[in-house]
Amino acid sequence: MKKAVIKLFENLYGWIAFLTMALGVLTATMFGISFIIGGGTGESIAVIAGTLMSWGIRFAAIAMLIGLVYTYMTKQHSLTLGSESKSSVAQKEIDAEMKKVM
Repeated sequence: MKKAVIKLFENLYGWIAFLTMALGVLTATMFGISFIIGGGTGESIAVIAGTLMSWGIRFAAIAMLIGLVYTYMTKQHSLTLGSESKSSVAQKEIDAEMKKVM
């Protein structure tokens, strides 16, 4: 059951993050077009793009929340206090090489 929920959160995060990126590209394109066209039509396009951008921000916040839940459910986050330091990893490699030599 837990694996199914984790997979659901992983897929949901991916799709919402993709949707957010697509809305960002669409918004940037619309702002560019509105700048080129100008006038009343350009203003209308810019207003619509602004509305899309606010939805993109909301979707990004939702994706971030889902990503955080996924990260803590899988316990695979990189910012932990219990992770190995580089020196301890290097020391283990040195010890392994010393055992090979002897």
